[in-house]
Amino acid sequence: MDTKKRDKIILAALGILMVGVFSSLIINGYKDSKQAAAEKEANENSIEGITENMHFCYGAEDTTSLITMQQKLQELHPDAAELDTINGYLAELRDKYAKLQVEWKKSFDRLKSNEDKFDQTTWYYNSLFTHNNFSNNVSLYIGKKGNKIWPCARISYTGSDWIFFDEITFLINGQTFTFAFDKYKDRDTEVSGGRVAEWVNMGIEYYSFITLAGIEETDDVKIRMSGKYAHDRALTKTEKKALKEVADGYRYLLSTGCEGLNPD
Repeated sequence: MDTKKRDKIILAALGILMVGVFSSLIINGYKDSKQAAAEKEANENSIEGITENMHFCYGAEDTTSLITMQQKLQELHPDAAELDTINGYLAELRDKYAKLQVEWKKSFDRLKSNEDKFDQTTWYYNSLFTHNNFSNNVSLYIGKKGNKIWPCARISYTGSDWIFFDEITFLINGQTFTFAFDKYKDRDTEVSGGRVAEWVNMGIEYYSFITLAGIEETDDVKIRMSGKYAHDRALTKTEKKALKEVADGYRYLLSTGCEGLNPD
């Protein structure tokens, strides 16, 4: 047999062998993948898999996740003791939120409102003070259009001298929180009667909203508006109470089925 013919036979044999090897690898890989998927599904559908984060969800008051666990347990493990635990958690949270909703509605009913009929938007403000630009105040308010709601904030400085602020920082029980805004889009100024006013007035992210909403019970809250110069002051009890009033009103609207939006 000549060398060329022998080499062709060897290459053909090697090709057949490689095809067999790759086919085996593909088949085994498919089997392993299928087995892994089956094991994952079995684990997720086990009592342990379903209830793995049960206590965490209860602590976080995540009723949506608890309801999902409850429904899956009822379907797959109707006799599981964990189902009684989840039912108890949900009953407790529902009772708690039913009581909270009563308080939230009281706050909502106290809010002042102003309807823009052209834009079909209603704005809800606190009942404790009117926030104008020529004031040193922090306040929240709510926009509502149809079933959509969004939180807004107004933070203002007034004095005899400019501070040209481009940063707002809160000091809350020793912890700092930087309030995010666009100094070119959200910041505005005015001069009147020998006084200057600088402020931001904008829709805000939910994280900023809940941070401001949660300071009503906090004793030590200060704000610093800084840029070329700086202005520091402590938030008043009235401001903090007004923040909570609007926040509770917002929570009430959410509880009635309104959808919360993030700013554009």
